[in-house]
Amino acid sequence: RAPVSESTILSAVKRFSKKAAPLLETIKASLRASGLLHADESGLRVKGKLQWIYIATNSKAEFLGLHEKRGTASTSEIGILPKFSGTLITDFFSSYLDDSGPHGFCNAHILKRTQWHHRKLPRRNMGFPSPGLPAVSPEAKSVGRSGQDQ
Repeated sequence: RAPVSESTILSAVKRFSKKAAPLLETIKASLRASGLLHADESGLRVKGKLQWIYIATNSKAEFLGLHEKRGTASTSEIGILPKFSGTLITDFFSSYLDDSGPHGFCNAHILKRTQWHHRKLPRRNMGFPSPGLPAVSPEAKSVGRSGQDQ
């Protein structure tokens, strides 16, 4: 086997990127035009530096974009969410909540947050019955993020 140099791979990726640009724009346009879109992000290290990979997906298309920053500026630069007017399904990240339009939360993130509250606030179990603990009465005060009564 002949080894392939990094510069050969980099050159091939750059050529492919230029040729793929129209297809990527078509995918973005398809996602923006849909009625329902799921969006999320996850951190990953690139050359030792934290960056963010964003995903926008529906039942017909998916786009992944890498950005050095996390937040509204990066989602704006990627260019899908600012022009999306359908229902956006996300986690609880505030940058997604800034976008106008209908919004919903991902069931997996709702479950994760509910489990966190159950572990951290066992005596104030958010109204869900818990083994060994009485259910919270309807008259109970709500509990804020800091755990203080509201």
